[in-house]
Amino acid sequence: MVVAIEPLNRDETNFINTVAEGAAVVRETGHPNIRLLADIYHMLRENEGPDALVDAGPLLRHVHIAEKDGRTPPGFAGDDFTPYLRALRRAGYAGAISIECRWDDLAAQLPAALKALRDQIARLDEPDARTSGSSPDSGRSLSSAWLRVSPPREGDPELGEEPDFRG
Repeated sequence: MVVAIEPLNRDETNFINTVAEGAAVVRETGHPNIRLLADIYHMLRENEGPDALVDAGPLLRHVHIAEKDGRTPPGFAGDDFTPYLRALRRAGYAGAISIECRWDDLAAQLPAALKALRDQIARLDEPDARTSGSSPDSGRSLSSAWLRVSPPREGDPELGEEPDFRG
């Protein structure tokens, strides 16, 4: 059994509010079955940058994602997650990313949310707009099955076949 610690923003708890704090707790335990869950929604609410994901990379077990305002599905407000997705790739994270948000109409919103994330994952191979050269991640393979940003590492759970949301 693996226990994943999920940092929550300060409006939801007063303990372990950032990925950096969660990583410190995981490191302090020194136990291989205590890992970290990074929730990009909470990172955005705490103004925590994507480099925290790189620093915590080997500790990450799972990732949640939702837009900052209203905890809406990806693509609803147009939040750009590429800096966080790029950081996950740099960290070698190969686990799943699950959408943990407020759904108004799951059947209608899920395909659009998946498309929005897949489009952002596909852009990871484009040069980073903040640099003049090519992305340091270009040339790495990328799988979008179940929204992985990197190939699986040894010991990562199998995600199975990607569901068909076309109807």
